[in-house]
Order: sequence, then C-alpha cells, then structure tokens
Amino acid sequence: MRAGRACLAAALTAALTAALLAGCGAPTQKAAPAAETSGAAAAVLDVWFQSDNPSSAFNSKMEEAVSQYQQANSGTELALHSLDSSSYKEKLATDFTGKASDIDVFYDWAPAKLTQLVRADRVLPLDGRISDAKLAEIKKDSQDSFTVDGKLYGLPMNSSMMLVYCNRGLFEQAGAQLPATWDELLAAGEKLRAIGVRPLAVGAGDSWLAGALYESLAVREVGAEKCAAVLAGEASMLDDPGFRTAAEKMNELCRDGILGDNPLQVTDTDALGDFIDGKAGMLLDGSWAAASIDNTPDRAAADVVPIVFPLAEAGKYAADYIGGTSVSFFVNKNTDAPDAAAGAALYLAEWFGRASSKMGLGFSCWKDSSDDLPPTFAAAQKLYDEAGQSVRSWDTVLDAAAAKTHLEACQALLADEPDVDAFLKAHDAALHKKN
Repeated sequence: MRAGRACLAAALTAALTAALLAGCGAPTQKAAPAAETSGAAAAVLDVWFQSDNPSSAFNSKMEEAVSQYQQANSGTELALHSLDSSSYKEKLATDFTGKASDIDVFYDWAPAKLTQLVRADRVLPLDGRISDAKLAEIKKDSQDSFTVDGKLYGLPMNSSMMLVYCNRGLFEQAGAQLPATWDELLAAGEKLRAIGVRPLAVGAGDSWLAGALYESLAVREVGAEKCAAVLAGEASMLDDPGFRTAAEKMNELCRDGILGDNPLQVTDTDALGDFIDGKAGMLLDGSWAAASIDNTPDRAAADVVPIVFPLAEAGKYAADYIGGTSVSFFVNKNTDAPDAAAGAALYLAEWFGRASSKMGLGFSCWKDSSDDLPPTFAAAQKLYDEAGQSVRSWDTVLDAAAAKTHLEACQALLADEPDVDAFLKAHDAALHKKN
C-alpha cells in the first residue's frame, strides 16, 4: 500500500462490509464518501493479477470491475498491475518471502497455493466480514478450497476446465471426425495437415501450456486420482508407466507435426489467434478461451465445438479432467489497510463470480449466474456439468521451485530427442524435495 492510505481504511469500507454482511445481491452498494467528508486523499490499493494477454477479455473485465468499484467507493482507488503467468507466480513466491509491501490485493490459486501462503502467515483471514446469507448465495461446497484450518480467506469466483476446441468447418473440409481417442486424434491430425493447417495449436512457448499438454495426456493415462497423489508427494511418477507413456505421446505429437513446425515458438496468444483465424483445426486451452472465441467478430472459426482431451482408450478415465474451482482475490496480511483491501478483494471476487459464465470466463460458483450463455461457452459448460473427478493444473498446486521444474521439463519434451528418464527423475526429485 502506498503512503497516506492507512488512515482511511475503516471509514472507507464500512458501507461495503455492511453490504456484504447483509447478504445483498451484486456488489454495487456505495460506500460512505469518507474522503469527501474528511478532506483526506483517496486511498490507493495495489491489486495484482496474472495475464498472458493484455487484450484478453479478463483484462478488459478487470478494468470494468475496477471502474464500477471506484464509482461505488469514491474514497478508494484500485491500481491494477499484471504480469504473464510464469512471471506472476515467481513474483508472488519471491515477494511473499517478505512482506510483499507493493501488494494489497492479489489473484491466486487455491487450495494448495493459498495453503502455502496461509501457513507462512501471509494472507488475511476474512471470517467475520462475510455473512452466512452471503455464503448461501454460493453453490454448494464451492468455498471449501478457500478454507484453511477452519478460516475463510476468499470467495470463489468460478471453475475451469482444460479443453480442446475444434473448428468443425476445417474438420469437414479435411474429411476428419472429431477425436474421442488418441488414435482418432492422430488420424484427424494427419488429415488436417493434408489441407495445410496446423492440426493442434498449443502455445507451448508459454510454459504453462506445455505443462497443460502433458497434464492432459497424463490424466488420460493414469487418472486424476493418481495425478493428485503424485502432486501431494504420496506417490512417484517412477512407479506408474502411464507417466512415461504420456511423455512419449507428447513428443510424438511434436515429432509427427501435429503441433506445427515449432510449438515452443508459439505463445498462448499466437495459438488462440491462429485458431480463431482458421489456421489451426484444434486448440488446447482453458474454458476461459471460449470468451475470446465467442466475442471475436467475423472469425474464420465460426463453428467451434469444444471437446474433452481425447482418451487414451475408449471409456478409460473419461470423466477425469484438468481444472476445478481454484481462483479468487486474496488480501496480503501485511497490507496497511486491511479493511479497505478486504472490501476490494470481496467485491472483485463476487463481481467476477456472478458475471463469469455470461462473460465466458469460467463456470460460475454463484447461484444467480446467467443461463444466457454464448454458444461456445455454453457447450463447454455442458462438458463441465458432465465431468467427474478433477486435478488442478500442476503449477497451481506445486511450490514455485517444483512448478518451475515441471514446466521446463514439459517444454523439454518438445525437443527432437527428449530424455524421458531425465524428465521423470527431475519430477520425482522436485516433488519429494518439497515434502
């Protein structure tokens, strides 16, 4: 928090906190104009979030949410700061070894990342600031990920799911069928290559998407339960041959040209843009990508069908997926204005939670979310509703050092001749070191 803000904290958020405790609807209640009555300067809260694409729907909605918050809370200014996914996670890990003095409110993942920071005494608990009536507006059990040792640290926003988006027009042109299994994925890839398009766009130049590709393959080989056990340090990747098979299949996709000429030179933004422009038959990305697909006018990929990642074999782990309920805005326990920061974090989490589905940013955890959904996102929502057991994206669960090892090792699988033994051993060492 910047100098001169602490004296306003209690007065600034009295009305907002009262509104939250009262369990009212959308968070648009106007706080008491403390700055106007006291003559003091407005408080400025530093709000941090991750963004790989400054022009994404999430960035524009962040600005919209902040604008509405500031209209309702004239005594507080929210200063937005963002970094790409990898840099953002490294910043949080580094800053929170100390007081993180330039962070008041921050976007992060739960429960694993949240639990790590809570155990390090870095996150402000929000018990007493949220009423039972407000919690009743959230879908059943959605807040569980944000409760650590009996204390609540944030409100859930939405759930997510890694998906494969398919351009139906290109599939028809290629004479290919939408893939349900690994063999069908390879067959579709060959036919899409024959008409001169990249079969599967993966922005592996952004390491989290290289990780997402491997994780999608691994969950098909060994299932979500085994993946979660490995992430918790309760099992080893060396003990199940499925983890090796997933690594070998990832390299096979690269080797056979399914991912294009050099996926490590393609970012998430590049991959999404190429898919929307009709230069790729499929796209691996999160459910949030549906917003960009639905909101792009005159796109070449006019008829998009989201599917789950193709199965290793028919029926096996069909309901398992990468994703879950895991994000919110939290408060730095060392902020100089805990009341103001808590009010802002709760506002942002609720604002995005209620609007997420309609905007196509995520599957809302709030009961009054709209049923009037854009077409691609509506299809993704149906897949999510039918899904079963999930495992969260590995880098949102692991500590910073283990996450870096994981993502860099996944990128290395896209080399010409990857060392799969080294890949597995590096993971085993990193995952068990943290325990």
